[in-house]
Amino acid sequence: MAGLMVSVAEPADGVPVVVVAGDLDMATAGDMSQRLAEVVGTGTDVVVDLSGLEFIDSTGLSALIAARRVSEGRGRTLTLRRPARCVRRVLGITGLDQVFAIEW
Repeated sequence: MAGLMVSVAEPADGVPVVVVAGDLDMATAGDMSQRLAEVVGTGTDVVVDLSGLEFIDSTGLSALIAARRVSEGRGRTLTLRRPARCVRRVLGITGLDQVFAIEW
């Protein structure tokens, strides 16, 4: 298993980017959820860069959905950026590509 790496960058436009790489699954979703909660809790829009994600399961999807709900509840946007091919496929199959704001 590749594990998961989560880092947060703040570009010049002030919108934090949470970079997620590796495997987002039952074993690692809690780590990502915690980092996302910290960033979403700041009350800003958030971008989640998924270009380095190699695998995602239903637990990972649930974590992203929960973060999106919290963001929207605060009147903010959570945008997925450049989802890796495997993630694009799962988003399409589940219909979540129609739910999330996505920067392809």
